[in-house]
Amino acid sequence: METTNVRLLRNAMSAYAQRRRAVSSNVANVDTPGYDRMSVSFEEELQEVRRHSGSLREQSEVEANTEVEDDPPVLEEELMALTDTQMRTRMASRALTEHFDLMRMGITGNAR
Repeated sequence: METTNVRLLRNAMSAYAQRRRAVSSNVANVDTPGYDRMSVSFEEELQEVRRHSGSLREQSEVEANTEVEDDPPVLEEELMALTDTQMRTRMASRALTEHFDLMRMGITGNAR
């Protein structure tokens, strides 16, 4: 059974995986002439849905969007994006762990 919270966190984890792939590609091609930077937006779209709706169901339907920008990648910016993505992944992973720990406790009556 997938709740709206779990669906939202699943989409976030998917977005962060896509972002890691995009950043990896950007870093690998930082010196490639004519290469345009790839980016993945998720949080911006989620915030937009939150502003206009507030419905958790609609928020859980937001998915990542990969775009090719007109600018070349800058190594320092890509490394910062990678660090930011790693922190966001850890946060979403912790939220999923806590969610399933609470479910387990509700079913079994025991904490881990």
